[in-house]
Amino acid sequence: MGKPGTSAKHTRCVLPFDYAPPVTVDVRATGFHVLQMSKTIQIRDIPDALYRQLEERAASEDTPMSVYIQRELEKILARARRRDVVEAIAGRPAVVLDPPAAEIIRAGRDERGR
Repeated sequence: MGKPGTSAKHTRCVLPFDYAPPVTVDVRATGFHVLQMSKTIQIRDIPDALYRQLEERAASEDTPMSVYIQRELEKILARARRRDVVEAIAGRPAVVLDPPAAEIIRAGRDERGR
């Protein structure tokens, strides 16, 4: 067992990297950290043409594609959703024109000779 003069109990194992013995970790302390870790999204079956466009646009901005895609997603999410816009408009008081809009448009067309 091992080199002469050593017992198996004292034989060293040489690893190609620095090895630290296992450490006891209190998982409760890592819970908050896990919540703040970055998340990964994987998208499969991207058409070649779309991939090339993303690649070209990211390269034109001299940025990695993952950073470019993240910024584009942030722009999309910053825009108001159609449902929110409709609800906001519906919550406003109605506007009553005097004269009605149809009469204003008709008068404008008549002035131009239509």
